[in-house]
Amino acid sequence: MLAAPINPSDLLFVGGQYGLGPKLPAQVGFEGVGTVIQHGGGLLGRFRIGQRVAVIAPQGGTWADYCVTRAEMVLPVPEVLTNQQAAVYFINPATALMLTRWVFQIPLGNWLIQSAANSALGRMVILLGKHFKFRTLNIVRDPTEADELMDLGADWVIVEEGQSSSEDFLRQVDRACSGSRPRFAIDPVGGPVGSKILKALGEQGHMKVIANLSQTSLEISTSEILERNLRIEGFLLNREIEKLALRDKLRFVKELAELHRGGFFDVEVFHSTPLSQWTAAIQAAQESSGGTKQLLQTTPAGNA
Repeated sequence: MLAAPINPSDLLFVGGQYGLGPKLPAQVGFEGVGTVIQHGGGLLGRFRIGQRVAVIAPQGGTWADYCVTRAEMVLPVPEVLTNQQAAVYFINPATALMLTRWVFQIPLGNWLIQSAANSALGRMVILLGKHFKFRTLNIVRDPTEADELMDLGADWVIVEEGQSSSEDFLRQVDRACSGSRPRFAIDPVGGPVGSKILKALGEQGHMKVIANLSQTSLEISTSEILERNLRIEGFLLNREIEKLALRDKLRFVKELAELHRGGFFDVEVFHSTPLSQWTAAIQAAQESSGGTKQLLQTTPAGNA
């Protein structure tokens, strides 16, 4: 391993609040960048020897000097990408692409509403919206973040500090969308914010719940689900990718690489910390409000 990010999904996994495991004893870190030094057989494994690759570890393990994963879970990365960029090559970019283009397939001009819009994922969704011509309605907690997201390409930003009523929130949504309610929603927050977003969905609205950062439950109205034919579903990236046929997986990876080359996922600055100082890095990651990615810099013993 060369470097591995501290993603919100990693911290939720450690806290037992993610959709997967952990099955103890567990390893931590779902992605990173490294150099392939050994393989366990097979053509693909032999072909990857010596290559610098983006590493995907579905069961965890990238927060380490060495990581073992399946050969199909490593992707060669372009030389123009730094180790920092390559370390975050997959999870957030793939989630943004999978949700907007493969799961929702958002039509031109349609609205998508998302919470935690100042996160790395939220920023990527904004850039994809600008590129693919769908509109984004973005929810943030800090008023200082609104102008920054508008400059990035957001169509509208609502500052929601948890104090407004559902009625006031709906009025803001109607103002943003000119009375046409969003049909698509991404919610990593849950709790009161996620509940308000659910209420704001229009007919046949579809919401994907990708995390529960607030650690509180959604409030769901059965009558609203029935009246507006709403869909509320969980989302795990590895589960969605596993559902794809091999041909579609290759097509997805190709599209992801093209968007990387176009700069649509360059939304963060990086701060690297030696792996031995992981506690300080985790604390910094927990205190970050978005835009800065904490990376664990590893030094394999053989290269020390």
